[in-house]
Parts: sequence; C-alpha cells; structure tokens
Amino acid sequence: MTWTINEKQGSRKFSVTDEGPSAAVISLVCTASVASDVVDTLWDQITTTYPIGKPLPTGSVLNSFQPSGASDQYTWYVDSYSGARPAATNSSSAQVYLVDVNISFLGPISALTGVSNNTRRDVEVMFTGISRTAQTWVDWDSLDGLPSESDTDWSSANPSNLRVTGTRIDVNGRPMPKSVHQQRLTVNVYGAFDVDAASTVAYSHQGKRAADGTIFGVWAGSKVLFDSLEIVQVKHGFQRATFRFVCDWFNHLEQELCTAGTDNRLVTAFDGSSQDLTTITRTGTTSIEVFHAEAVWRQPYKKGTWSLSDVLGTDAATYVSGLFS
Repeated sequence: MTWTINEKQGSRKFSVTDEGPSAAVISLVCTASVASDVVDTLWDQITTTYPIGKPLPTGSVLNSFQPSGASDQYTWYVDSYSGARPAATNSSSAQVYLVDVNISFLGPISALTGVSNNTRRDVEVMFTGISRTAQTWVDWDSLDGLPSESDTDWSSANPSNLRVTGTRIDVNGRPMPKSVHQQRLTVNVYGAFDVDAASTVAYSHQGKRAADGTIFGVWAGSKVLFDSLEIVQVKHGFQRATFRFVCDWFNHLEQELCTAGTDNRLVTAFDGSSQDLTTITRTGTTSIEVFHAEAVWRQPYKKGTWSLSDVLGTDAATYVSGLFS
C-alpha cells in the first residue's frame, strides 16, 4: 500500500539562530490508501522521503527550505520525525497520521538571512593570559633582539648566530627560572561534521608556527603556534571544532646552556675581552663574584606554512581576524 503525504496547514515552522543549528519543522498529513492501520508502511515511506542523518532530499514536500542555487554548499539535514493518529477512525475509513519532520540547517546564519553578524555564536573566541616557565641565562626583558629563523638553525655553518646576548642572570652557569608571558586563543567553529578534514589539518599544521605574515590581525606568524584541534559531533552531520593557538612574545624560543669539549664543560661568558661576571661588594671583606655562562637559542617548534584560513576556513578566519584588528 502507499500513503499520500501532504503538508499540514501551519507547516514550515522555523527557528533561525547562531547558538547552534537553525531548525525547521515540516508538518505532514499522511493518508493511507486502504482502510487498515498499517503504520509500519508509513515509516518505510517517510524513511525513504526523509532519511535521518541525510540532507533533505530535493523534491521532498518542503524542498523550498533549501537555499537557492544549485551550487549552494549549505543544506538542511533531517534530524528526526514523530507522528500520531489524531483520532480513532472506523475500519472502513482510510487511516490518517500527523507527522512532524525536524530538520537543521548546516551553514552560517548569513546564508539564511543574507546578513553577516557583527558578532557571531557559530564562531566563538576565548582569550586566556598564560605564561610558561623558561630556564634563563640571559634576562628575557634585556635581550638585544630576537634571532632570525636561520639563526636558530643548529645546522647553520655559523654557530655564533645562536649566541644569546643581554643581561646575564645565571649563577655560575645555573639558569634562573623566569615566567614568560603568553596568550592562548581558543576558537570554536560550528560546521559540517568531517573527521577526515580535521585529521588532515591536524597532521599538516599542528605543532607548527604560522607562516610569515600576520595572524589574528596583530601577531607575527612566527609567534603563533597551532597547538591542538578537537572536534565533537553535534546532531547529524554537524560538529563543534575547537582550535587552540598559543601566542608567545619571544617566538617560543628556549635558552640552552652552551658547552664545549668532550667533557661538556660550560663556556664562560665574555663581555668583549673581559670575563662577564657580577661582582657583589662587601664592606671590609672580599667581594663576591658570580660567574656567568654562555647560552644559545633553541627553537622547539618548526616554522610551518599555514595561514589562519588554512586552519579555520576562510569564513571563520576572516571573522576572527576582524575581532583583533
């Protein structure tokens, strides 16, 4: 047997939001072709017309919910359906069921309204001021400058480029732990569920600093580390992706003790031709001298090739960058 499916009066109810997926309800009147109550065949027909977890099929009762344009990348997904027989009917009457089909929109709210939000909830930005504890031979606040990318390459033919210069605060070669200021930026992006794409982004760019250029509208690429990515499935075909970035004023550089010889003895620091040491004068007795050691730069994170749009996508990257400009 077959069922005749028509829209009920008051159908096409919708809710547009950027707090999560925009939703709509298709209200249907389903009439059987025979008098017997065979609801299982109705389920079969609705499952075919409105497959849960799949895009709303073209030619469905309410295909006008689809965005205009055959090449539009956004669509509605079927979430669930529910139904009931409104009243008992005698065995000689065709059975009638009222069914609601719940669908959700996959895409930014601007695709529904034609208006871009000044602030959005489908893209959320969280800011955290953090710090790292760095072993320090030369005071970070006194640095004569930061080395270029090539100067931190330990395979360089000129190792003198690795030397850290500035005010030395180590004690006889022992580093002084200092707190180095950083910022953590977390970006949540709501979009299409795609584990493969997320895996590709993580494999290609995670654990690397950005390419040359400006990230988040203000940060040099060498200072921004793509730290981690995680995704969580939401409903059918949707995901909440969380991207974490760490911004470091000193390009994430580390200082390391410089040693020489097969016995790995420390290299005493010199200021020009004289030994670099700190003298503490004591009245009426011998002064105290603190020796300092040479330190070299180490870059633990490779310079990557990614821009923000490579990680977040063009739409989210444009919005997030605009928040910081």
